[in-house]
Amino acid sequence: MTGSHASDFESLIPLFTDDELGSVRDIYVMDADLDAWERLLASLQGSRWDPQLFVRQRAVDFLSAATIFAGASPEADTYDLRVTVGDVWIWCHFYSTDEIEFSLQAGQITSVPALKHLVEFMRWLSDLLEKDVKLTLEAPTGNSAPPLLLVKRGSGELQSFPL
Repeated sequence: MTGSHASDFESLIPLFTDDELGSVRDIYVMDADLDAWERLLASLQGSRWDPQLFVRQRAVDFLSAATIFAGASPEADTYDLRVTVGDVWIWCHFYSTDEIEFSLQAGQITSVPALKHLVEFMRWLSDLLEKDVKLTLEAPTGNSAPPLLLVKRGSGELQSFPL
């Protein structure tokens, strides 16, 4: 599958507003590990993304990724991380150390400024973790999900993929 350079943000808005595509979009960083999670959590603290960690829906101080994964129960959504990107809340659940997954309600992205904030966050993730970052339709895992948008590691180039 080949992507095209995505510079016309207006043309990408239907990736979020088309009801037939579902209501959730996922952002994936594949081939992660505990060190990547630690870098993510450390870098989010004090960042402009206004992160907040929750344990069983109660806000808590940040913990190490090792501590979170030692006590995490994906079935019970024990730990959740909320990041504010522009006016959009993006949620991260601690399902697996080998992929980082953020989820958002697609209907929150209805304008070019909102989409630009989201892409800026994806580029920040890519730079921080030195990995490609992809946005997909809701999927059980990142490996099973083809990208709608892809930020290329190193260059920060944004590619879009036709449906």
